[in-house]
Order: sequence, then C-alpha cells, then structure tokens
Amino acid sequence: MKTKLQKLQHLMMPWMLCLLMCSTALTATMQESEAKSLVYYDVSLKPAKGGVLYLTYDDNMQFFYQGKNAYRSSCRISSNQSHKFCVLVDRGIIAKPDTGWYFDGFYDKSGKKTAVDAFHIEVIRITVDGRYYYDIVPSYDNPAYRNVTEKFFKQEIKDYVKFLYGTSRYKVMEKTIYYRLPKKSAAYDPRFVKMEPPSFPGQFTVSKDLHAADFYAAGKAGFTATYSSSSSKVVKVNKKTGLCHITGPGAATITIKVPASGKYCSVIYKVKVTVKPNPVSTLSASMQSDRKSVTVNWKGDNRNSGYEIQLSDTSTCKQIIAKKTISSGKTTKTKVTVAAAQSARCKYARIRPYKTAGGQKLYGAYLTVKIK
Repeated sequence: MKTKLQKLQHLMMPWMLCLLMCSTALTATMQESEAKSLVYYDVSLKPAKGGVLYLTYDDNMQFFYQGKNAYRSSCRISSNQSHKFCVLVDRGIIAKPDTGWYFDGFYDKSGKKTAVDAFHIEVIRITVDGRYYYDIVPSYDNPAYRNVTEKFFKQEIKDYVKFLYGTSRYKVMEKTIYYRLPKKSAAYDPRFVKMEPPSFPGQFTVSKDLHAADFYAAGKAGFTATYSSSSSKVVKVNKKTGLCHITGPGAATITIKVPASGKYCSVIYKVKVTVKPNPVSTLSASMQSDRKSVTVNWKGDNRNSGYEIQLSDTSTCKQIIAKKTISSGKTTKTKVTVAAAQSARCKYARIRPYKTAGGQKLYGAYLTVKIK
C-alpha cells in the first residue's frame, strides 16, 4: 500500500505541469523571472457576434473569473486585438456565448475550421484562514486522468490542495472549457452561432391499445431529457429514459424537457398519448320470453367509463334495430328494449367499451355474438 506521501510524490510531475499551465501564482513568478528567455508568439483574435472571449489571465496575471458569473473586463478580448502567448506558459481562452448562442470554434481567414485543443476545467475557490485563492484544476474527463476513478481523482485534488495551502477545503465555482491555441503566429476568427432546437425523433400524437408493449415517448432511440406523465393511471414513464408503460385506458401528456447541449437550445416537447380500452372478452345475449327485450351479459372492466350496445339483424350490424349506452364501467348486465314489430329481426348483439378523456370518448373494438 502506498502512503499518502508516496502518492503525492507519484503525482508530483503531472501536477507540476498542470500548475505551470494553470496556477496564477506560479505562472506570474515564472513570467517575471524568465520573461527574457521565453519565446512568445502573437495571435490576432476577432470575437464574433453572439458571445465574448476572455483570456484566463490578464497582463497582470489576474484571473478572468471574479465569482457569481462575473468576469474581469481586463481579461476580455476586444476585436482585432493581438495577444501575446508563450510556448512554455500559455494563457488560455475562455469562450462565453450569449444566451441562445453556442461557441462553434476557431476559423482561419479562408473560413476553414482550425483544430484547437480544448480542456474541460473547474474553477475552484480555496479558503485559507478566510483568504480566497483562485486556481484552475482540470476536470475528471480530462484525457490525462482517464485511467483513474473519479473518487480517486477528487481525493488527490484534496490531498494536493492541502499540500500547497495546508487545507483540503475548496469549492467548485464554475465548470468551463479552456482553449489552447497552436504555437504559431496566426489570425483566428472565433465564431458564435445561434442555437437551434433539436429535431424530435418521435411523434407528437400516439394512439395505443391497452395491451400494447412498452414504448419510448421520443421514438425508438429515446432522447437525452427528463420525462414526466400527466397521468400515471394511463401511462407511467421512466423520468430518465422515456420508456413508457401503459397502465390504463384514457389520455395522458408526456412532457419531455430537453436541456441545452452543444448547438442545441433547451426545449420542451409534449407528446399526447391516447390509450383505447380493451375489447370486452366475454359476451352473451338472449331474447326474453315476452319478446320485448334482450338481456345482455358481459365481463366488464371498472377502468372503463361505460359501454355501447347495439342489436341488429346481421353480424355486420349495418342496420341497427336497437341500442343502449351504459355509463358505468362496473356494470356487467342490462336489458335492451326492442319494439314488438322489430323483435323477430334481432339476431345479433354487439358491445364496445369506451373511456371518456379530455372531453372525448375513446372506444375499444366491438365484440359480436348471436342472440339466443
């Protein structure tokens, strides 16, 4: 087992490299002591409409972030301004798009997109005896730390902060992306582009039978979003995956909240799902001895709002002789009155369930039997 000291020594080299890139204090000291021996290069930047560019440090080595989403004006990059960078200690560039915009990258004069290294970083605040220090620590998804667990990584940050400042306490103030420009003199055209809503991979109106299989509210592949159902008695939805499970007849609205990501803006989609009742599974009908009515029996479902019954002289029920509406899902037996002159024609009975939802009736399929 490695002791804490051994682990700190093991991580000394990568952290020193990190500090050379990111630490305010060490960078300032190095630039003051070795400024004459360092090789500088000029980069011309012209921020486009839709956002602002910041240097991680200004000329006085003040950090761009002030806290509470405030940034130093001295770190702001103005149009057509040339900035000096160093091959050993680079200042990075932080792109801050306006609301509804995203940073699309750096382009050259010909309009070709230029490859620029991008690193996810965390801005952390370290407190020592009530005094605040600002620093930059690469976040867990930095390629240099892919072979360690997130728990191990975070613990090593605490250990090293304690090694530097005598405390393990720090607070992540902001997560952002830091760009390191290539080591050459060049002119860059940073572009901010208006966000657009992502295309919706599913359908906004869905009709299902009660026995239908589970389905995704946003199509087969699902969607990176959060999901909710207006009625869990009709459709239950997994809030993370969007997988829907039908629980009863009726209508429900699935709300899909898609967060902003990359070039896509945040958006809320709504999918209306209607679930038809299952057909009645058991049905019998018999003519009463007085020939004035037909007794109809069926197996009901109390989730239904009611049933519609029709009598006819043919199995296709093209001509309806008598009919009746039952307004309770619990009812399983009724008598349908038949005019004396029509009783001889009553040979078939059929029934279908319905569910009232949103002011409309959702019907299940008919079940037809011959009247005894």
